[in-house]
Amino acid sequence: MDRLTMNMTFDSDAFRLFSGRAFESSDSIGKSYKLSDAFKNSTVNMYFHVRPGFAPGKIFDLGVEDIKLKEPLDIIYKIYPGEVLALFPELELVGEGANEMQALEDLKCEILELHEYIADIPDNKLGKYPKAWKNILQRIIRS
Repeated sequence: MDRLTMNMTFDSDAFRLFSGRAFESSDSIGKSYKLSDAFKNSTVNMYFHVRPGFAPGKIFDLGVEDIKLKEPLDIIYKIYPGEVLALFPELELVGEGANEMQALEDLKCEILELHEYIADIPDNKLGKYPKAWKNILQRIIRS
């Protein structure tokens, strides 16, 4: 393993800072960090590269009796250490949780909430993307 140089600068979208107590979330806004600065002010105990794992998945039902899917939905799991995201890109929806099951349940809730919110709004009151989402929901859900 190569030694890290104290003057190296890392792009925050490729590396995440971890402190002894909590995960630093402020690095997600595109800042760069100098490793030497982090060590000087004792904000970092570890510095390591985090790349999410990806896995395909499917949703077979939404977990409610009166709303059924016409066919299973293809989803994507994005797996980070300690967090899993379940993505349904067609509707731009994300569920999150500590594991795949929690993320999947959260994504189902997001789909149901969007369906409940958008179902009764007339098309002429919807913008371009909400109208597309409504059409997608009508295509995949049998209520």
